[in-house]
Amino acid sequence: MTNIIVQPVRPQGTVLEHLNSTIYRYRDANEVLNFLPDAERAELRSLCRQRNITKLAAWGVTPKKAGQWAKIEPGDVAVFGENNKLYLRGIVLKKFHSPELAEHFWGTDDERQKWEQMYLLDDIQRCDTKKERADTLKERVDENHTGLPWLGMSRLSHRLMS
Repeated sequence: MTNIIVQPVRPQGTVLEHLNSTIYRYRDANEVLNFLPDAERAELRSLCRQRNITKLAAWGVTPKKAGQWAKIEPGDVAVFGENNKLYLRGIVLKKFHSPELAEHFWGTDDERQKWEQMYLLDDIQRCDTKKERADTLKERVDENHTGLPWLGMSRLSHRLMS
């Protein structure tokens, strides 16, 4: 079953730095692989070979959002946006927990927390979609019972993950 994950972001300050460092600028797969335990490393290496992937986009959330992060599955669609606009979308490739990689990519927040609940994205595409279109998608999916649950709120202003 495919989920739609609403990842609220305001493209300024720290969030913009994170977007620039690991979404707009893909990271070398080997850089990511070096931070993973052996089993995770082997699984991701195999996945990268199968899909001919050499560069990866990454995102993470702090431990206080671990409950929502736990619902994310490979193949889910992550949409990034704020208020009435969606900026980006990508397909979740893999998720994992890595405080070391998170600190390497983004450091820590003001509370010394790391964005260690991480997920990798493939097929990142910029989009210019208004919230109303996203809500219409949600309604159409709900009406058609296509098995595409909407994780989060129908309004992007509500925080599912940040």
